[in-house]
Amino acid sequence: MKTIMAPTLHPHVEYSTNPIINHMRKTTTKILSLIAVLSGLATATHAQNIIVWQDDFNTTSLLSSNSTAGTFGAVAWNFPGAGVGGPIVICTNDLPGTNDAQNCAFIVNITNGVGLNFGWRSDWLPATGNTNTQMSAYTLQFDMAVQGVSLTNSALGYVGPILGLFANYGGLYYGTGGMVVEPASYFPTAGTGYQHFTIPLSSFVAADDTLMTPTETPLSFFIGFYMPSPTINATLEIDLANISVTMTNVPPPPTPTLTILPATPELRMFAQNAAATYNTEGFLTVDENQSWVGSVPGHPPTYSITYKDFNTVPGFVQQITFCPNNYEPVGDAMNTPYSVYWESNALALTIANQGTNGFTGSLDWRTNGFEKGNTNNVLLLTNSTGVGTWTLQFTNDTNGTLTPPGGSPVAFTLPAAMAAQFANPCTIYYGITPNSTGGYGQYIDLKSISITNVAGVNEYDDFTQDGALNTGLWDTGYSLDAGSVIQVSTTNTPFWVTWTIPDAGFGLETKNSLSDMITPWYSPTAWNGITPVTKLMGTSLKWTLMPTACLPPNLTNGNLDEGYLRLSNPPPSQ
Repeated sequence: MKTIMAPTLHPHVEYSTNPIINHMRKTTTKILSLIAVLSGLATATHAQNIIVWQDDFNTTSLLSSNSTAGTFGAVAWNFPGAGVGGPIVICTNDLPGTNDAQNCAFIVNITNGVGLNFGWRSDWLPATGNTNTQMSAYTLQFDMAVQGVSLTNSALGYVGPILGLFANYGGLYYGTGGMVVEPASYFPTAGTGYQHFTIPLSSFVAADDTLMTPTETPLSFFIGFYMPSPTINATLEIDLANISVTMTNVPPPPTPTLTILPATPELRMFAQNAAATYNTEGFLTVDENQSWVGSVPGHPPTYSITYKDFNTVPGFVQQITFCPNNYEPVGDAMNTPYSVYWESNALALTIANQGTNGFTGSLDWRTNGFEKGNTNNVLLLTNSTGVGTWTLQFTNDTNGTLTPPGGSPVAFTLPAAMAAQFANPCTIYYGITPNSTGGYGQYIDLKSISITNVAGVNEYDDFTQDGALNTGLWDTGYSLDAGSVIQVSTTNTPFWVTWTIPDAGFGLETKNSLSDMITPWYSPTAWNGITPVTKLMGTSLKWTLMPTACLPPNLTNGNLDEGYLRLSNPPPSQ
């Protein structure tokens, strides 16, 4: 049973329009308040190392038939054959310094010209307490010493070793397992005594069919030796002791932090993708006759874009690119995320946030420049702000001006031969690019776009007046990820809800009133059967544009009495 007053293990944030309850207030067309209440604190947990599996060579195997008498293990492979350079495997009392456990000793009589390819695994022993599902939480640990001749001796021609684990009675070439291959220098020098080794299980690769999972049991350690062509006669002994798998019991991840923000009508563009800093999200014109080339004298083609918000990290850019369709690579549709990248001919206006240095506007072109090559700059200006209207205007096929917000027109000239290649059909792409890892998840807000005096559709869209994206004008197929371009409605999306990750097990829930102790918390979907769309934007924040239909009824009437929203673990069941 959840209750606001009783301590729980999750924080929640509530919104309310009741001024008696409000402690923090933001004024918009409505009163929107945020009350952050931490209803409980998770008990502090410090990282602890727990041994979940070990072999001290003094424990009965789960399958005694897998063991050779006195060896506490079994040969995994032996090439070219038994007795040809094959080691003798024995268990004996260990040397001082290893907790007086027993050890496993491999004794090899190395013969000049006789190769060795030998693998051995320990007995199957149960793993207990290995509950963490992440490989990164585990390490394989053991002590090892070398006697006789050092394996780094070049006369041995040594390559290896292979080290790892089998799981669930698997074995090399079948079942599940994991292994790493270390250089010959991995071994201690002969006669230097025992050294301790730690190998993260996260560095393992599949030993056979499938990489093991860390929660499997039983487990078996394995080690392989490979000497293709020794050129000396010598005796080698490799001693192993205290083999174990250790799990680091790390503190639980922090609980997500929820924030509720007012949503105002606009077109918001998120840099949702976080796979590469050059990946683009955006949209393009549906009409394919947007070129300035061949315009009527006295009617200059004019392209304007107005920003409500461009509060991003330095380096973040908006690029407005003209691409003539006739030069699109064969087989590549115009409305894909890769159209501009592959387009050999392009004219691009790049508006970039330069941090304390303001904003820059750059006009660049390329022709016959495969994969964004051969970019030529014809204009670069600096402006104190990016917010407001940027206007690109052409007086003829080669000449024009760029006017930044609050600034004066700056002239440019295109090469005459270049301009002819941009005749219609021509599409305009509006894309954003993070250009740094700090740009992942950033966004800009558009107020309007205007296109006049072109041969195709003369477009004007005031996004502050739209209830939904006008798909007759714009195609979001340019985005690498769906849901990156979001039209904030004029009527039915009053709130943005955003929270941090990790958020495993958490879900949104709503309620009309905290004074109602009988009515449970409901999911946003419960009110009208509409599920709000949630997207991870970048790497750390999830965003939801909350429709009115997903809010408690009190917030959908004219009085806007009160309502509450929180993250809960577990989420509501209704």
